[in-house]
Amino acid sequence: MILKSVNECVDSIIEFNDYIVFGSYDYNENCSRKGKIILLNKHSLELVKEIITTGTFHLLSTKNILYSANSTDVSSFDLNGKLIKKYNFNEICTNLAINNENVYVTTQSGSLLSFDLNLNLIVCFKITNDPIWTCKIINNNILLGAEDGTLYKFNLNTKKLTGKFKFNEGVIDINNFDSTIISTYGNDLYSFNVKEMKVLETFKNTTSLWKTIETESGYISAAIYDGLKFFDKKFNLLNEIKTKSICYAVCKIDNRIFYSSFYQKTVYVIKQ
Repeated sequence: MILKSVNECVDSIIEFNDYIVFGSYDYNENCSRKGKIILLNKHSLELVKEIITTGTFHLLSTKNILYSANSTDVSSFDLNGKLIKKYNFNEICTNLAINNENVYVTTQSGSLLSFDLNLNLIVCFKITNDPIWTCKIINNNILLGAEDGTLYKFNLNTKKLTGKFKFNEGVIDINNFDSTIISTYGNDLYSFNVKEMKVLETFKNTTSLWKTIETESGYISAAIYDGLKFFDKKFNLLNEIKTKSICYAVCKIDNRIFYSSFYQKTVYVIKQ
């Protein structure tokens, strides 16, 4: 196990071209958010560049562009980490989704914004009054998970809400593996039928999983208060690694797994 002290509270980790990228947020003395995007060489783990942000909550990328959802803006960067464009908000940008034509941004006030890939705003939709924490494009729909436990289905062709389902706890992660998997603040995980908007199967006692990635043998999850968890294909727990603080971020690159201990300001790297 390798320890990488980054002196930042890391909540997002992704692979971007030849980089491993960390996104972070913290608070200034006046309680306003601040953060960084940290680009490391993904082979040597040497620091390449640090970018100051207003506090980064989510990172996503295409082949050539890195996008970040920050506390007061959404921004795009080129392969050298140079800012391409910043679109400013008066609220927190919580999550991102990208397809071949658009970048979708969710907000703390419950809105969904559609941009082109150059971050020119196309339209804004008011979905709910609750924070939307997560989103995922599945076919012609985008699923939106809200703080009050409502999962919304929004059709990207008709630009209309076409379904919703109420969980008992807030929806925090949506994945499209062999089936659509929904994670909430509750203790269970759900396999979900998007077409009919109903639960197909409940996986008991997984705990709250903030982010889950798929591997050849199963899944690895950043489990917030329970560290890193390893599951088989039926979400039976195989192993777990406790962290000293909240675990929000996990990413697998080749045979290495990166995960963070948020308040410890440390990223761990293990070989699988």
